[in-house]
Order: sequence, then C-alpha cells, then structure tokens
Amino acid sequence: MSEPTRTGDLDERAGWDQLAGFYYEFRSEGGKFNHQDRARIGESGYMKDLIARTPLDGKRVLDAGCGFGYYAFIAADLGASVTAIDFAPEMIERARSLARERRAQIDFQVGDVTNLSPLESGTFDMVVSGMDLEIPDVSLAFAEFARVLNRGGRLVFSVPHPVIQHGSWHKNDEGKKDHFRVAGYFERGPFIAEWLDENRQPVRFRRYRRTIQDYVQALANTGFVVTRLFEGEPPAGCEKSDPELYADLHLAPTYLIVEAEKR
Repeated sequence: MSEPTRTGDLDERAGWDQLAGFYYEFRSEGGKFNHQDRARIGESGYMKDLIARTPLDGKRVLDAGCGFGYYAFIAADLGASVTAIDFAPEMIERARSLARERRAQIDFQVGDVTNLSPLESGTFDMVVSGMDLEIPDVSLAFAEFARVLNRGGRLVFSVPHPVIQHGSWHKNDEGKKDHFRVAGYFERGPFIAEWLDENRQPVRFRRYRRTIQDYVQALANTGFVVTRLFEGEPPAGCEKSDPELYADLHLAPTYLIVEAEKR
C-alpha cells in the first residue's frame, strides 16, 4: 500500500490497522469470513498460477502491499527468498506473528509501494502485488517495481477490474443480480469505499478509478511489457461449489490479473 491519505477523519493507515483482524479471516482459506471473499474464485487462482509459472527456488521475490502475507507465504513455500512490505503496522505485526508460527523466513517491513528506497535496484526476480494498487498514481509504484527488478524480472499483480468500478448492478424482481450496467467508464479519480470490521464497525478508504488502458500505458511507460492478462473468469467446477458467486462472476469481470516483464 502507498502512504495513507487524510481527508477530514479519513486515515487509511488507521483504517487498515482496524481492519487487520477481519482481513486475515476474510482472505485466509478456511477463515471465518472467507466465504465473503469473491477473490477466492476470481483472483487468487490466477495469481497463484502466475507466481508458480517459473521456478522460484533461490529467487528473490518482493510482495508489495503484502497485508498479512498471503502471497508472501506462497512464494516462500515455492523456495523463494521473500521480502514483503505494507504500510499498515498492524498488518505487518500480524504477518510477522504468522511467520514465527509457520517458521517461515520472510523479511516483513513497514513500507510504501511508491517509495522502495530501502531496497537496492535490480535485486529482485519477481514483484507480486495482490489487490493493492488502487492508489493515487500507479505509475509511481510501477516505476519502483521496475527499479528493484532485474532485467527480465516479472511483475504479477491484481486489481479490481475497472469495469466493476464504473457502474452498478441491476437486480431482477427476485432480488438476484441479472446484469451490470457500465456508466462513465472513462471517468477517473477517487471515490470512497466502505468495509465492515469483525465487529461490524465501518472502515472507509479512498480508492481510485482507472481504465485497463491506464494500467497498460503506465506499465509501458515504466519499462514493462504485458505478457499475460486475465479478467477473473471463474474456473470450471466452481459452479457446483459456489453457484451464486460463480453466476455473479460470469455476469461482469470483477478482477484484473496481469503479468508483465521488465525489458
């Protein structure tokens, strides 16, 4: 995550600290709130496949905006030497605690994805960033990722699909979603999103709308070439395990998952 913004009582770092407990149970497979996580079908499988696409044994991986370390642990289990950063201290403390429990050698640090100055240039083979780039200027993060990667290094990231941030769901007479109406797709800029923590208390965040074009152009301008792109189509078989979520994810793209190579 990038450095937090403040607008009135909106403090994003404090918000993510407040949400740390919920987010762990939300994102963890088998967690108390994992059934609410649409990404368990639409995003994480694609990310895991891309991370494991080439051998990581002995490679250096940076998890940028790591949260409690979901992808950091996956990379470490594949043999990588992992550094992981997040701007929320409570998230990093939770990640360090999990690393101790799992006896995982991961270097968790409080940091900013748009300013990786503590990290040396050209020292990583892969940068992973899962659902963390809804920030004011994604180009700043991509430029830092390019700097710390060696030539030929890979960037694997996911974000909410731009389509899903430019419109609204329509429900039929039975109250079920039947289509998604896109409106104002080329409108960029901030909006406020709200989550509920484990105590049902609201947590508000500033998020930023951009288009697929914006992501691809920002990658090109910072020295990356897109090598793979997925839009979160739910995999076959999920219609049986979670038919309602499967149907939702088929109506409109919810996640954008990208692999890019530094040239």
